[in-house]
Amino acid sequence: MFVLMASILDRSGIAKDLFNAMRVIGKRVRGGVAVQTLLVAVVLASMSGVIGGETVLLGILALPQMLRLGYNRKLAIGTTCAGGALGTMLPPSIVLIIYGMTASVSIGDLFKASFVPALILAGCYMGYVLIRCYLDPSLAPDISDEEAEGEAHVSYMKALFFPLLSVAVVLGSIYSGIASVTEASALGVVGIIISAAIRGELTFNMLKESAIATMRTCGMIIWIGIGASALVGIYNLMGGIDFVGDVIFSLSGGGALSTLLIMMLILLVLGMFLDWVASHFSPCPFLSP
Repeated sequence: MFVLMASILDRSGIAKDLFNAMRVIGKRVRGGVAVQTLLVAVVLASMSGVIGGETVLLGILALPQMLRLGYNRKLAIGTTCAGGALGTMLPPSIVLIIYGMTASVSIGDLFKASFVPALILAGCYMGYVLIRCYLDPSLAPDISDEEAEGEAHVSYMKALFFPLLSVAVVLGSIYSGIASVTEASALGVVGIIISAAIRGELTFNMLKESAIATMRTCGMIIWIGIGASALVGIYNLMGGIDFVGDVIFSLSGGGALSTLLIMMLILLVLGMFLDWVASHFSPCPFLSP
């Protein structure tokens, strides 16, 4: 359901209007367009949880705008990629869902545990952008008065209403205990469909394309789950978990913090060579304990 919600969001104009509205809000701050790109990334990640679609969406909407306004190319690309990657941590992350199923960990607990660190990471990104732009104003030129006046007609309250409402319904129902993760995902799909219908953007072809894209993604997720389950089963029978656990424990000296740092180092190294699926789930057999 979360994948379907992301697919419908990607094909409707909700995300585009959200970006335009946030651009109006942050137009007076140096580096504001980059900061609001990260804010939009947080909202989109909280609505969909699919990193690939979110990164592509930000690349289509935000990156051309920052380059057109004269933003430094490296800063613009880095902001887009970093913002898109927030989808791996912010609930309802597909990564956390697959990891929870693979490692036999509560998905709800994973959502609760990752929310605050994800916001901290997003805040660090924003602080970095603002500090860099303050120290080197050439990285992010000011928006001219003509451009600001040209965007004054954007109704940001209208554009923000539906995305924020969807986020509140999905995350609010999960954290309040009203609905399970599966039920909350269904509520999110219904909310996005109603939002698209109210905006006059709901069509049969859009639903058909979203359903096909969802089935392709879910098919990939199922095969990942099958392969991961087979790997974990064989790994357990061979005693691999105990071996790797003893190695990590001995290297860390038995300390909890050093153990976590070694786990993060493993993920960092894997992330340099593997995509987000492989890098997150290759350590599953020995990180889950």
